[in-house]
Amino acid sequence: MVRSLELARQGELLRGAGEGLRRVPELTEAMRLALAAIEIAGCRPLSEQRFRFPGDNGEYEVSAVVLQRLIRKGLIEVMGLGPAVYRVTKLGRLARSMR
Repeated sequence: MVRSLELARQGELLRGAGEGLRRVPELTEAMRLALAAIEIAGCRPLSEQRFRFPGDNGEYEVSAVVLQRLIRKGLIEVMGLGPAVYRVTKLGRLARSMR
């Protein structure tokens, strides 16, 4: 009885411990550019923004497929301010800073 009580207490203590740990995903070049564009846009809709990066011939537009990947990996989150407004998470900033 005492042993099961100790295990129960340990389980309660350790229940939320693994939630904060996440693996930092490796980014493709498209994902890295999309994160940069979202950070530059701030809290403005991406649909209204056009970006030019050094060495790029034309305007850069963030694709929907890349946005879905970033959301699934927890690198960006959708804000409720309006359509196409995103925010880079701490994990996204960390992944972008690593090479």
